Amino acid sequence: MSDKAKLKAKATAAAAQLTASAVREGSTVAVAWEALRGLVDMPDVKYVRLVHGDDAWTCRRSRLRELRTALRPFKGVLAWLDERGLHLRWHDGRGGLNMRSDPIMAFGDTSSFDVTVAINTPPVPVPVPAQEAAPAPAAEAPTSPPPRRMAPEVDVEASGPGLAFVLPSAGEYTPAFWRAFHRACNNG
Repeated sequence: MSDKAKLKAKATAAAAQLTASAVREGSTVAVAWEALRGLVDMPDVKYVRLVHGDDAWTCRRSRLRELRTALRPFKGVLAWLDERGLHLRWHDGRGGLNMRSDPIMAFGDTSSFDVTVAINTPPVPVPVPAQEAAPAPAAEAPTSPPPRRMAPEVDVEASGPGLAFVLPSAGEYTPAFWRAFHRACNNG
């Protein structure tokens, strides 16, 4: 087995581990740093791209290699992806790095190692309990309009100065209401 084949197998195993260990919560995907750093070993590609749902985060493989080397002494590195990029934290959050996605230039080498870390799962249908029996149809409404309700009298003096009184609900604008309204406007 050639060296390239070994590196490719190692990177493919890291990608499978990364996919299996990723946990999605809304638009945030928690990923395993140990599996993420193994993606650097994929030969003959310029970019590593993590796909989560409709979004993707892209990094130059050389940059990810430098990051792996720099973070080698740190234990317990936490990593997650969201709409803003890849976030890394170490020493219980005292150290951290936020990395935005690198653009893939169309005029250069566009080869990439794509790893799907989380897929969009369709919403789970919620079963609706069946009704025992359909409700009986309502009786036919009378053809005459319903009787008008009289609005309660509004006591302007008791409600305070100015326009501080309760407006009636729709359909209750009676002459008494309008008289009280005009009195309140003219007294203010």
